[in-house]
Amino acid sequence: MAQKKTNSLEIRKDIIAGTILIFIGAIWWIIQTQYFNKNIENEKYIVSKHKKLYEEGSNHFKNIHNSYQDIANLLRNNYGATPNEYKQTFEKFNKAINQFELYQEKIERYSYDKFINSTENISTITQGDLQLIWLYQKSSESLRDNIAKILYKENPNKVPKASNELMQKILKTSETDLTEFINYENKLYFKLINFSLPLINGLENDFNKNFRDILNLGTTKKLEQKLSEIPKLILSWKNYTYEDKNYPFSIASFRTYAAPELKMDGDLFKYKDDNIKAYILLKFIMSASMDIYQLDTNKTK
Repeated sequence: MAQKKTNSLEIRKDIIAGTILIFIGAIWWIIQTQYFNKNIENEKYIVSKHKKLYEEGSNHFKNIHNSYQDIANLLRNNYGATPNEYKQTFEKFNKAINQFELYQEKIERYSYDKFINSTENISTITQGDLQLIWLYQKSSESLRDNIAKILYKENPNKVPKASNELMQKILKTSETDLTEFINYENKLYFKLINFSLPLINGLENDFNKNFRDILNLGTTKKLEQKLSEIPKLILSWKNYTYEDKNYPFSIASFRTYAAPELKMDGDLFKYKDDNIKAYILLKFIMSASMDIYQLDTNKTK
C-alpha cells in the first residue's frame, strides 16, 4: 500500500514538473515572439527608414552643392552683378537651403543625436552664407536704387541723355556704395568658394559615415582620409576674415585666379581699378534705367 502511495506521489511530481516545463516554455515562446521578434522588426524598420533618409539627404547635398557652384559660376564670369543678373541664382540657393531645413525636421523626428548634429553643422554654414548673400543683395539694390533716383530726377519720362556732368554726378553720389558693394561681392566669392563649399563637402562625409554605420556598410579608407581633413577645413572656415582691399575692382576682375589673401599695391593698378569701376557703374545705370523706364512704359499701355 505504501508502495502505491509512493508511486502516485512520484507521478504527481512528474506531472507538476512537466506542467512547469510547459509553462516555462510557453513563457519563453511569448518572450521570444513578443519581445525579440519585435526588436528585430524595430531594427529592420530603423534600417529601412535610415536608408530612405540617406538617399534623400544625398539628394539635398547634391542640390546644395550645385547651388553653390551656380553662385561661383555667376561671380567668376560676371563681376559687379546687378540684381537682375543674380536673381535666379540666389533664388535657387534659397530653395535648396529651405528644402534642407525641411529635411532636418525629418531627421529630428526619426533619427538620433549624431545625425541631428551632422545636419545642424551644415545648417550653421549655409545660414551664415545666407546672411552674407542678403547683405550683398541689399548693397546691390541700394546702389541701383540710388542711381535710379538720380536718373528719374533728371528725367522722369525717359532715359536722360548721357553727359559727363551726369556721369560725374552719379559717380560722386554712388562711389562709396559702389566700393562697398564690390567688397561684399569679393568677400562672398572668396568665402563661399574657398571655405564654405569645401567644408560642406567635408561634413557630408561625416553625414555619410553615420548612415554607413547604421546600415552596417562600414567605413572605407577613402572616407577615413576625408574625415581626417575636416578639422583643418573647420579651422580655415572659422579663421577666415575678408579685409577690404586697396583696389577692390581690380581684384574682382582677377579673383577667379586669385587667393583670398591677394593684395594689390602701387599706382599701376589705379588706372585699371578706375576703368572697371566705370564699367560696373554703367551696368548699374543700365539696370536702373530698365527698371524705372520700363515700368513707366507699362503704365502708359
